Amino acid sequence: MFFFPLKYNKTIQLLLLCVLYMIVVFHGYLSDGITWDDDCVNRFLNTQNAFRNPVEFVKVWNRPLFILLFSIPAQIGPISIILFMPLLSLLGAFFVYRSVDFLGYKFPFVVIPLYLFQSFYMPISYNALTEPIASTLISIILYCFIRRWDNLLIFVLSFLPLIRLELVLLYPFMLLIMHLRSRSSLYI
Repeated sequence: MFFFPLKYNKTIQLLLLCVLYMIVVFHGYLSDGITWDDDCVNRFLNTQNAFRNPVEFVKVWNRPLFILLFSIPAQIGPISIILFMPLLSLLGAFFVYRSVDFLGYKFPFVVIPLYLFQSFYMPISYNALTEPIASTLISIILYCFIRRWDNLLIFVLSFLPLIRLELVLLYPFMLLIMHLRSRSSLYI
């Protein structure tokens, strides 16, 4: 069986993660910015200009976490987005994999290609958009929640409005779930 040794062989896992990363980067490089809309171009130029105009770091439209993450790599050029954004996407896929593995499902490694190659997600996973970063944060939140690392969970939750303001709507649900979990002995 193909996926059986993956759980035990970290070298094969790392090699497959590198291959998946190269596929996304290669696809992003070959697309030559065809999926970059005006948001991507404006956000990239604002990010590139952030050190000359520090107000870019706090503008809501620019999404402060995006500017913080990409202000140094953006100095290289648009290729930095194509190289760095898939790393964040792969990080999100890895945390979903770790969550599924911790829950004890068979073949947890399958979630990584399913996560990376979604029809909506893959074309934006190498763009200057905030959705892949938000998805990565949600994946980390899921992992922290499953592992019951509440302090880290709250810390990562605090970054959500810095990348997508509308994700603040998740706060009441997370607080309610954490409250119910602390009140009961059930595994929620």
